[in-house]
Amino acid sequence: MRKFLSLIFLVTIILGLIEFGSAKSYQPLKHKWDYCIRAEDLYSLDLDRDMQREFYACTYGRRKSYVNVFDENGEILWNTWVKGKYAVSECASVVETIYILYVDDINDNKDLDLIFGSKVRGEKININPITYIERETDPESGAHKQKLRWKYTHVAGIVTDITSADMDNDGIKEILVASADGNVYVFSINGNVMNKYELDGSVYDIFTSDVDNDGRMEIIAGTYKSIYLIDGGIKWVYPINKRVSRVYAGDLDDDRRAEIIATDGDAIHVINPDGKSRWKVDLKEIADIGASDIDNDTSTEVLVAVGNNIKAFSSDGSFKWEYSIDDRILSMLLLSENELAINTAKKIYVLETDNSYIKNQTAYRKYLEANNFFLPPKDDCVSALPLAKEALEIFTDINNTEGAVRCSYIIRVCEGRIGEIEAKKKLADEYYSIAKKSLDEGDYENAKIHAQMAMEIYAEIGYSYDIIQCDRLIQEIERKKYEIKLEEAHKYYSEAYWHYTNDDYKNSTIYLERAKEIYVELNYSKGIDDCDFLFSEIERKKKKRAADNFYSLAYKRYQLHEYKDALASLEQALEIYQELNLSDEISKSNSLKNLTESYIKADEYYSIAEEYYKSEKYENATYYANESKNIYIKLKDYKKVVVCDSLLKDIEEKKKEKDMFQLLMTLAVVIILIIFIIIIFFSIRRFGKIRQ
Repeated sequence: MRKFLSLIFLVTIILGLIEFGSAKSYQPLKHKWDYCIRAEDLYSLDLDRDMQREFYACTYGRRKSYVNVFDENGEILWNTWVKGKYAVSECASVVETIYILYVDDINDNKDLDLIFGSKVRGEKININPITYIERETDPESGAHKQKLRWKYTHVAGIVTDITSADMDNDGIKEILVASADGNVYVFSINGNVMNKYELDGSVYDIFTSDVDNDGRMEIIAGTYKSIYLIDGGIKWVYPINKRVSRVYAGDLDDDRRAEIIATDGDAIHVINPDGKSRWKVDLKEIADIGASDIDNDTSTEVLVAVGNNIKAFSSDGSFKWEYSIDDRILSMLLLSENELAINTAKKIYVLETDNSYIKNQTAYRKYLEANNFFLPPKDDCVSALPLAKEALEIFTDINNTEGAVRCSYIIRVCEGRIGEIEAKKKLADEYYSIAKKSLDEGDYENAKIHAQMAMEIYAEIGYSYDIIQCDRLIQEIERKKYEIKLEEAHKYYSEAYWHYTNDDYKNSTIYLERAKEIYVELNYSKGIDDCDFLFSEIERKKKKRAADNFYSLAYKRYQLHEYKDALASLEQALEIYQELNLSDEISKSNSLKNLTESYIKADEYYSIAEEYYKSEKYENATYYANESKNIYIKLKDYKKVVVCDSLLKDIEEKKKEKDMFQLLMTLAVVIILIIFIIIIFFSIRRFGKIRQ
């Protein structure tokens, strides 16, 4: 049922919006005044320095050209005229016709100065002079006279545009002239040519602006095929390949630099200060261009006169609005930020900003925003109601009945819904209060449960601020829980470190495991790293303790002359010391190992010497006994040296006894042999006597 009602409501709103779109329309501009006169050029000056700019309209005739001065209400204050020359003689006739007239207070005397371009034609003359005339007014009588200051006659083509600006920052304006001869001239107030810029062909329009915000004025010039930026010289050229009829400059993006706006009659070109294209819009029969926040919406629009319409484009080139008048527009002039003068073939129109347009736009945006909150799926009356009330106030102020009705509907429905919402909000507020109290009492689980319940209700009724508050409270609860757990982990770590410093590695490991488990849960990287480092230190100390024990055992066995057992313990100690890279312990162990191995070797040599001694291999016994003795001498174990000497002495005695025995045996054999020989001798003699 709710979905069906929502669908009906949505269709009603859509139909209402269709009607709203076709209801009373508001224009960004409104008519201020008009005057039935055909003008060629329009200007705006505050000649008398009263902070009110007057409006100047120039009209041209064959004999006389007029400057009409209007006040802010369209009343003519005064006018003046300037005439060309017409002379007839028996030899020739000369006619000077003014075709372009520029007005300003060049000499800063609070009176009008006139600069005009003319054609001087005759049977033997064809020149296009530029003339500067000062207007002097008598303050008592009000009468005025015109004084020719200078005339410049060296322009090859007709003058297409005239303007003035202080180009060299000396406080005095220069006069700038564009000509069909392809040049832009810069004249001093005295008529001297200060600069002359030769471009690619006829120059049709010029405009001055501090484009790059460097404090100096630049010249923008439009020729028959290009746009130029001149800054003491030609800075860049932007090709159009068509006649550039109008150029302008304005800051479209509030970066204090001016974008260049130009038209060739069939398109608007917007160019960045660096000479790169920003955007282009194609239109037909463009008469004039400009830039201003004419609709007072805080953004600068590009204004284009097309046919009988003023079209406005945003700084990105998107179309914003248009305003129509009854006549075809020839040119336009921005009188101020909020006033625009329009020149047609029949009349001059002055338009001004219609503040109702901006108010209507503002109210409509607020209404759309309110409606967006109001419609499903948001159903957010809390956010929609104040926006609808703001929009209603503005719609009422500008008498937009349709907008007021739409806003009133949202207000009426939302105020009905809010009664139900307020009851839910009260419950959510209670949950929120319980959550805060539980947080203060340290009951974090209960605090979190009630904060989440409050947050769900706030979300249901669309109280975004309270949702944020609940979210912050939950974050605070989580932060408190985090801090408590972190403190617990820190305590475990401190306990582990205490046991570690007291060489109680078992309990240190137990507490360290508890600390690391919490650090991992909290994703506290520093704590995890500290635990891992202490684990490695505990393991290192345990290994060192084991190595020290092996070394102590080795040393004890060394002292008990159990050298082989000592060597085995030393090798175990060394393996651990090397793993731990303990250089001092490695050096100490190697020293003891060398001593132990020397004793083992010396003892082995002594044992071999004894074996050879027992087997009466005295030469071998002597060799090994000496080897053993030499090692003991290096070890400075003189007791063992004495033992070796004793063995060597015994060997020597045994060797002497053996030698004596061998001598006696040899003597015995010799004696026996002698006796045997004597016996044989006497036997032979006896046997001879017998035979005799």
